[in-house]
Amino acid sequence: MNLTKEQSNTLKWLAIILMLIDHIGAVLYPMEDGWRIIGRLAFPLFAFQLAIGFDHTRNHTVQLRNLLIFGLLSQVPYMLAFEPSEWTFNIFFTLAIGYAVILAIQEEQYLYIPLLVSAGYLIPVDYGIYGVLLPIFFYFLRKSPVLLFIAFTFSTVLYGLLLSPTQLYAILAFPLIFLLPYLPHISIKTSKWFFYWFYPIHIMILYIIHTFLQ
Repeated sequence: MNLTKEQSNTLKWLAIILMLIDHIGAVLYPMEDGWRIIGRLAFPLFAFQLAIGFDHTRNHTVQLRNLLIFGLLSQVPYMLAFEPSEWTFNIFFTLAIGYAVILAIQEEQYLYIPLLVSAGYLIPVDYGIYGVLLPIFFYFLRKSPVLLFIAFTFSTVLYGLLLSPTQLYAILAFPLIFLLPYLPHISIKTSKWFFYWFYPIHIMILYIIHTFLQ
């Protein structure tokens, strides 16, 4: 599945809005599941966007570097806002590992693949190995909707049953992706860096609000 520029922009905004809803719930209303249920659709959309954008990226090394740099910039706000019981690396690191696996396969650097997949399993990144695999599924199965649906649904259900029941609602992201051509386009023009900076900045703002409300 290929997206037009307008559809890609709509996808980014939709993912950001859903993520914001999710994080408002996580930081400000942790006892209300509704926010988190809506927000479960965000990560699959980000993973899909990363996968679809791979073939349109001129310099994969730069893209990977950007993911890691913003992962580092986001880590302190992430830890402050979400207060995980154990050290966890934020979503930028999850996406970076998934992106690196796609790159290794495309460049036939097969020795790196088990190392990267193992890193996704052993390093405590947000969404764990499930999060690492999603962009890989979206990229390599994008021309086989049935296989993609099976892989996405199976991994999401498994993750939901074993670790996070609310993640089961993420299955709704799959039909949403295929409805993109029929959704109203969001034509707000922004720099590509807006979507990078939004993550650490909005988390830090939510943390500050949470601190003042305590």
